[in-house]
Amino acid sequence: MWTAYLLALCGGAGGFGLHRFYLGYHCTALMMMGLTAGAILLPMIGIHSVTLTWWVATLWVILDLFLIPGMTRKRNVEIAAEIDRELANRN
Repeated sequence: MWTAYLLALCGGAGGFGLHRFYLGYHCTALMMMGLTAGAILLPMIGIHSVTLTWWVATLWVILDLFLIPGMTRKRNVEIAAEIDRELANRN
């Protein structure tokens, strides 16, 4: 869980969804990455009305700070079930 928090808080990594990639939520991590990349890149090509995009990306990261414990628990249960299945298949 602490690794996910570090990824969410350090160097803007939260905006790029690295904590979601780490926890196995690849689809939403890609959406988060696209949203943040759009908020950064669109002003560079002259589209300056991306304030809403920036706020949505920021709010998503803040919301994820509260969701990380639950996402971590869910992922840990999935990993434990995977290990159980592999051990059962060996016997």
